[in-house]
Amino acid sequence: MMFLEALQLGCGIDMRSRLIWVGSGTCAALLGGFVVSSRRSKVVSSADALIEPPKPSGQQWDYNWDRRAPESSVKPPAPGSNLEKYEIKLEEARPTAVRNLLLVRHGQYEQYTKEKWLTDLGREQAELVGDHLQRLNLPITKIVWSSKNRATETGKIISKYFEGVPTEACDLLREGLPLAAAEPLHPTWPLMEQERFTQGMQMEAGFRKHFHRAPSSQTEDSYEIISCHGNVIRYYVLRALQLPASAWINLSAYNASLTWLQIAPDGRVNLVLFGDTGFIPPHKITYWIGPGCPEWS
Repeated sequence: MMFLEALQLGCGIDMRSRLIWVGSGTCAALLGGFVVSSRRSKVVSSADALIEPPKPSGQQWDYNWDRRAPESSVKPPAPGSNLEKYEIKLEEARPTAVRNLLLVRHGQYEQYTKEKWLTDLGREQAELVGDHLQRLNLPITKIVWSSKNRATETGKIISKYFEGVPTEACDLLREGLPLAAAEPLHPTWPLMEQERFTQGMQMEAGFRKHFHRAPSSQTEDSYEIISCHGNVIRYYVLRALQLPASAWINLSAYNASLTWLQIAPDGRVNLVLFGDTGFIPPHKITYWIGPGCPEWS
């Protein structure tokens, strides 16, 4: 059912953008937060057109990327009808609030076990990011986590710091391969076309569920925490910024790192943070099992 739901949502939206970079620590922003790999992405299937259709040179930002602009929410007037009433409805449907999405990659986990629960260090990392988010003193409105064990456990630890805030599990946030995957991904990680297609559509459905401007009924800015996965975060950031989604493999985010995106009422998207780890002691920063930067070995 999940795949069918994703498949229904899986037609492309045009993408290209600017990004704003604000780090909460120099080392985190330059080293711990944003790692650009020397790997090169190569689109390997025409299925990528579902997410990333060809774009003409110099194309401008698509302000209606989420199809929630007032013009997409209000039925157009019939010929000869009262345009004044239509204009009033447009204004009533116009958003005014900003949505803030705080994406957290799960903590370090038992990678070679079936359940893949967090390690002791992973739970400590989750506590550190939860404490950091609490110290930011933001009015958190909701906490959502992927239904995979490692992201669920991370999200539940974070939720302890925000008593009374609603929580939700979401299958569409589960880890997988983006549809815009590239080959080779990893010497020990063969590209499986069927998994790539089904998981990629699921990932795109998750993006469309969680990434959109605020509804007109929302009067105050919102702050939502989403506990999920590295591939999901990398793909969502590029999709939100209307950048080539196939470049997801060239980004890396550490365990329990924080990524922050803002969606403005007019459809603009700003990247405030990517992969921030300034709140984690350097010797406790990990990517997979061991410390330091991601490696092929």
